Amino acid sequence: MYRKISSFLLGAGLALTSSGLLAKTEAVVNVNIKHSVGGKDTFDRDKYITLHSTVSESDWDGEEDKLKYLMEDLDVYFGRENGTAAWNFNQSVEDANNPGYVDPAHLINNGRYARETTYGINDASVHQYDTRGEVMVGGQPRPHWFATVNPCCGGQSWQANGADAVGDFMGQYMNAFFRADGEPSTQGRVRPTYFEVLNEPLYQLTDAPHEMGLEEPIPPIDIFKFHKDVADAFRRHNQDIKIGGYTVAFPIYEERNFARWDERMKLFIDTAGESMDFFSTHFYDLEDDNRFKGSRIEATLDMMDHYSLLTLGDTKEHVISEYGGRNRPMENAPWTPLRDWWFLKTASPMMMQFMDRPNTISKAIPFVTTKALWGTRNGIPYNWRLLRQAKEGEGEQGEHWVFTEMVKFYELWSDVKGTRVDSFTTNEDILIDSYVNNEKLYVIFSNLTEANETVLLHQFGASDAIIKKVRVKHLHLVGNAPQLDVIDAPLDLKRFELAPEATIVVEYSFDADIHIDGLSTENKYFATEYLKEITENQINQFEIKGVQISPIGEAMLRIAVGRDHGQSLSPEVKFNGQVLTSKARISGDEQTARDRFFGLLEIPVPYSLLTSTNRIDIKFPDAGGHVASVNLKVFSFDQDIRPNGGSVTDMYISPETATLAVGSTLKVSASVTPFFATDQRFALTSNNESVATVDANGLVTGLSAGEVTITAISSDGSFSASSVLTVEEPTQPSIRFDDAQKYTSTEYLSGNSMQITTEYDAGTGFEVSAGLGGVNYLLRHMASNWTVMSDVGVTDSSAIGLQKGVSTVEIPLAGLTPSEDLNNGEFYFLFVRVRSSSGETKNVSAYPISIGQSENEIEPGLSLDDEDKYRSTLYNNDSTLDVSAYFEAGAGQTVSSQLGGVKFFLREMDQTWSRSFHDIIVSDPNAIGKQSGTAEASLPLNNILPSEALPEGHFYFLFAQFISTDGTTYNIQGIAPVNIIASSALKGDWDNDTDVDSADVDALLSAIQTRQDIDLLFDINNDGVVNILDARAMMALCTRARCAVEAIE
Repeated sequence: MYRKISSFLLGAGLALTSSGLLAKTEAVVNVNIKHSVGGKDTFDRDKYITLHSTVSESDWDGEEDKLKYLMEDLDVYFGRENGTAAWNFNQSVEDANNPGYVDPAHLINNGRYARETTYGINDASVHQYDTRGEVMVGGQPRPHWFATVNPCCGGQSWQANGADAVGDFMGQYMNAFFRADGEPSTQGRVRPTYFEVLNEPLYQLTDAPHEMGLEEPIPPIDIFKFHKDVADAFRRHNQDIKIGGYTVAFPIYEERNFARWDERMKLFIDTAGESMDFFSTHFYDLEDDNRFKGSRIEATLDMMDHYSLLTLGDTKEHVISEYGGRNRPMENAPWTPLRDWWFLKTASPMMMQFMDRPNTISKAIPFVTTKALWGTRNGIPYNWRLLRQAKEGEGEQGEHWVFTEMVKFYELWSDVKGTRVDSFTTNEDILIDSYVNNEKLYVIFSNLTEANETVLLHQFGASDAIIKKVRVKHLHLVGNAPQLDVIDAPLDLKRFELAPEATIVVEYSFDADIHIDGLSTENKYFATEYLKEITENQINQFEIKGVQISPIGEAMLRIAVGRDHGQSLSPEVKFNGQVLTSKARISGDEQTARDRFFGLLEIPVPYSLLTSTNRIDIKFPDAGGHVASVNLKVFSFDQDIRPNGGSVTDMYISPETATLAVGSTLKVSASVTPFFATDQRFALTSNNESVATVDANGLVTGLSAGEVTITAISSDGSFSASSVLTVEEPTQPSIRFDDAQKYTSTEYLSGNSMQITTEYDAGTGFEVSAGLGGVNYLLRHMASNWTVMSDVGVTDSSAIGLQKGVSTVEIPLAGLTPSEDLNNGEFYFLFVRVRSSSGETKNVSAYPISIGQSENEIEPGLSLDDEDKYRSTLYNNDSTLDVSAYFEAGAGQTVSSQLGGVKFFLREMDQTWSRSFHDIIVSDPNAIGKQSGTAEASLPLNNILPSEALPEGHFYFLFAQFISTDGTTYNIQGIAPVNIIASSALKGDWDNDTDVDSADVDALLSAIQTRQDIDLLFDINNDGVVNILDARAMMALCTRARCAVEAIE
């Protein structure tokens, strides 16, 4: 992680600096110096290289090769599941002798079956992986908060006795459903290490109560008391599993001048903190520059640790049970590699920040699920998954499952392990971490900026060991897809080029084991007070006690600040009476997309100023906001490990090229390398002072249009570097089509692509930012009221970092409905936008865009008219299944008479797929002799068994085929399961009590919230999925007013 060396940080005064002014980043790795943080000094892969999955998840069925690859080749571990506890709570039986509580005997019996049969026997093939990872199991607001038990399949509903009964169930559940320590895998899954009381309860119950069917929000204090009571009841049965909460979905503590902190996290710690073993939090970066990575994560976790220490006497552990990146506009569209990049570019730097706290963060789980079929909404599969179906990829076909781009995160980190060694960079926006494992050295860099960054690496301490091999992995964006480059690099490689928001893992292989013979010990000390309001020119004083000091070391003062934009982030800071003149650093972006800034100022402190008790005075020149936390990181060395002095070896200047406007200024930054050279002096000159001048501080002033070269020459060695600048009359941010009329007058064919060209300009002195991924193109299907119905998006990332240029992309038109077939005034709208580093976004649009029917030759084949229809429809067993399929025999061929035309089958199959038990067969002879057309059939369902009455593991499968006159057989992939119901079945009757009432609605809501597999009988609105919209639609089916439950007399 970033740590600046105090002896090299003496400046003219305390001020913020931007990494954009650095000529280059330099890094130091001391391979022989162990870095211990609070006693932790190894890379625990089972903490960080994790999946939001468990070994027993059914998503692994049929994907054993992928599971093996992850476990054995990539060394991945399991992390979290929060569905089975909810499901089993819903299937529990009330104790007749203790109303309102679970029947222990029934729970034990169900648990024994789950352990010994379901897992012990049926899942024997995955037992070899069941100890991989300390797993978290969690509860859900529904059913656990509501404590209403609604079993499926006719079970008796009952009301649990609130939090105490829920905690009582959870404690017994852990004992009954998971094996005890020392027992073999045949006795069940490994017992979880962590129990998370509720998943994101304030989001679901307080912020969005309507999604839970609530008319009013639940006060946070009630939810926090629930956590305490659940924990207390849980511990009556289990004292070994760690309990935590409250699973913060949006840790925006600075909101409303920290009122949100008082109302939420502080209140939680005050109410339930003593009953918690850990705090559970979720972190997500968003597409609108609303980001956590960098200083905001640091400030957030520091504030929690600080108050925990002051209130509870220690800093509680953290479990980051979800984290990653999101692009919300892309979430309602089909899968693309670019959408995965929004996750990938965040995952590594966030994880590195969590790795920097190994003594307080017990586990960090990137939100990567397996298949997540339960998350499909409106035909769009869940976004955050490791596996997708091949057909989701452009140009790919097939129902089989393949990896999404998410797997590249695990491939990037697959080899990293070992003992943490001392390392740092000179740039707070380039994260670093380093590990030694026998003869291997792993150095990881992650770029928080949206620009290319150069890193120069200095290695020390390898003694006589010689580098034999260098392998570099570079995960970055190329075009619209993440790319993982794996390169065997030259042995003398010391310079690395990081792409925007990229991460690099460098593996050095030496000819002998690296000998670690030194120690750097890191400890953090918090002030005796926190959260002080900022008043203009008034000192906020803090005291830090109990600091242990060694003869050699470093110190970094950390100040968490929440202030409105426009207010100063450059306080005057005194440490034990001496003004700190070093420059304050902020890691990550400046949070301009947010209402206010909340982040960490890091200021190196001369080690000689440290005492056991230290006074810090902080004064801002303006009023407003708060100092949220103050703490001191202290590094104690057992030897002098910092490089100091030596000759200059090169000269650098940044930027290498740039554009500025006439009359404006631009700061160039020049520096010698290494940064610790004895003589740091250099001179700056302009080769054309009529175009631009440069002063000794690197400030370039544009005087007239033209080109000028600014050159830096070092005093030691006369090394030189140049920056070529273009001075121009100022331009404003803009984007335009090359020919807008072309796009509105051309008819583009569905199945082809649409080539679009734009000319963009970020404005003089600025460049295209990565905020939108570059130049962002959207072909939008619009409703007549201008509501966006769907998007086809392509982004040209090659524009990032450039001021101006020409961008050309191809938008795929596969699957688009021809314009003439659109309904109700719908149309296609072309929308292109670009964001300048100035913060300004420009766009251009054209409409209507005309899409015509593809004239491409149709490949021979057979396909159903609407696959989703057959999956989602419920067919009564006293009716028919009417089916249609499109056939194409191919040029010069027709459908033969061999199968009687196009032949349709409804088959009863078992889970082995090896045989059929019963067939209903109907052929359409009208297709015989035709090359293409539609075949139809009505399959009689009279007196066949309903799906739920079939033997266990059996299901109905819809299939069709024909043979063309050239002898080729064509068939559909098939649809399974096809849902057959008894003609008397009442739609919406969950508990099979011959009516539909609020008990059925509550039961369906519970099943949706806990992500259970739900029968399509409950797809009330017939959209192919079961979600909260069906629960609302079910209310219209209630057999009594207001969905009342039948009174029992």
